Amino acid sequence: MGNKDFPFIPGLDDDERILLRNILDKYDKSQEIYKPLFTFFLDERKISLAKTVLASQKVLFG
Repeated sequence: MGNKDFPFIPGLDDDERILLRNILDKYDKSQEIYKPLFTFFLDERKISLAKTVLASQKVLFG
């Protein structure tokens, strides 16, 4: 799904890029199997990054 280098988010470190790739992979898999998948707990910054990436992919979330 899309570009997984996230050039539209400045200042990402390698760990954050890995996290965001993992989130997109889980999203793709959940769509494939029609079941929700979960990640470990995220701090506020990581939640914000995840929302940004999912919104850029036009994913609807609450």
